Amino acid sequence: MEGTIMKSRLLMLVLGACLLFSGFGANITIPSIELATYILGIDHEMIMITDSSMDFLIDGGYKFGAKITLGVDGFIALPGDTATGPEKGTINLPLSLKYTEIIVRDLFGVPLDLSYFIGEGSNLCYGDEFSRLFGTPVIQSAFTPPLYISDPLLFYQNPILNYRGIHRINGNGIKLQYHPLEGGFGFEWYLYQDHNFRESYEIETATGIMNLNMIFLDTGWYASDMRFFLNTEIFKMEVFIGGSIDSGSFQGCWRGGALFFFGLGPVDIMAEVGLPTLDFGNIGGLEMFYILYEMRIHAGPITITPTIFSHPATYLQQPNMDNTERIDFAMDLSVFDPRKDFISFGFEGAMTTFFLFSMDDPPWVLFLSPHITFATPGVSWEIKLRTTLWDSTMTSFDPQTFITSMQGVMSIRAEL
Repeated sequence: MEGTIMKSRLLMLVLGACLLFSGFGANITIPSIELATYILGIDHEMIMITDSSMDFLIDGGYKFGAKITLGVDGFIALPGDTATGPEKGTINLPLSLKYTEIIVRDLFGVPLDLSYFIGEGSNLCYGDEFSRLFGTPVIQSAFTPPLYISDPLLFYQNPILNYRGIHRINGNGIKLQYHPLEGGFGFEWYLYQDHNFRESYEIETATGIMNLNMIFLDTGWYASDMRFFLNTEIFKMEVFIGGSIDSGSFQGCWRGGALFFFGLGPVDIMAEVGLPTLDFGNIGGLEMFYILYEMRIHAGPITITPTIFSHPATYLQQPNMDNTERIDFAMDLSVFDPRKDFISFGFEGAMTTFFLFSMDDPPWVLFLSPHITFATPGVSWEIKLRTTLWDSTMTSFDPQTFITSMQGVMSIRAEL
């Protein structure tokens, strides 16, 4: 009961802050909406799972330097009932306070901003910051959630499979950022309590209205990260380095990475390479690295996109042994450009491998995914069907496996 009263008070506090912002001429916008509906069969029953994400941005504008991001994140599952996934008829769409930032702009008369923040901030080496800072077209990989997730049920058990860059700032602290109004260079420095070290990702809501657990979160871990941007017409780069330390045991870890993008006219090349977690007391092998390489080849009306993604075994400070030495190879062939043209269609072949360099006979699975994309102004629609074509345990083509392994996903994204 006490928790319910506390959350209700906090909800009123946030709503009151919204009204206060409106008094200062604040802008209330919805910067992004993302819906992804998965259709799959489990225990001879068709399951539909809709994953939703929507942000409300309350921005005080340039003069009144503050912003609040409220998010609706969750899922609706119908009509299945499984022990491994969402229960039958599950609806879990809590409103959460995702990010709050107070900004002091133009320190010392230069484009240097100082912020105090709490919540889930930037994704490092993901590529989305170039559009925000420099107004460039989208450069981030097409091999992003929700379309590449091979098992939606595993995603709900372990949300860190939602790969968006090498690291994510998540915590409570200060940020110093330099972004000139004109120019191709910028940097950001973060000093904060690291909330990525929380022990559980389960959502707990006493009222079912709002999730504000992060306000009471005390991990005892503190972190610092610094990132640099370089933007030109042909070449773009982001580099970051950081680390976290436990204030009790002084145990620590490092991280770092880089994103490179080359726009060469008919060919675009993007690479992300980094270490999400580096513990000098526990040095491993390939599973330590986050490696994503993607090339986009535009040959007339045909777009060819080969992608290689080596999964890290630890991501956002959370271990995931299922991804130890997992490498995905994908080749997408599309008629027309899904990023520019109103309609495009084609198919993707993808092979998931495990222990490719450490086993004599490593397991692998080959997927085939036809898809169609509609790109309207501000909204992107993509429908994709994924099925297992072959795996390392098969000696001949199995039509039953081909049919029963089918998974459909429809992704709708809207961005300002």
